[in-house]
Amino acid sequence: MEKELIFWLLIAFCLCGFIISFYILWRNGRMHSFLHNINDLNYKYAVRRINEHDYSKGDFDAIKITDYNNIIPSYNRLLFSFKPLRLETYFTQDEINELLEEK
Repeated sequence: MEKELIFWLLIAFCLCGFIISFYILWRNGRMHSFLHNINDLNYKYAVRRINEHDYSKGDFDAIKITDYNNIIPSYNRLLFSFKPLRLETYFTQDEINELLEEK
């Protein structure tokens, strides 16, 4: 009786560990796609800002480019969070419009 109980508790513990590991693996893949999308949007935003700058007037001052990668929480906070990986979760609507504007 006692050995059978220990056996089933061990099976339950292993099953819980497997489920948690599978969720972390799945979340890591989703995080990769989300962060890749953010990096791509940030790159396109920076290129648009650089191309909009008028260099013909001799104005070679630094262009103000917001680095949206610094707004996102750390890897561990993203991985172990239950928040959905959407732009609306981590950015304001104005920041999303600025990132997504196409010209």
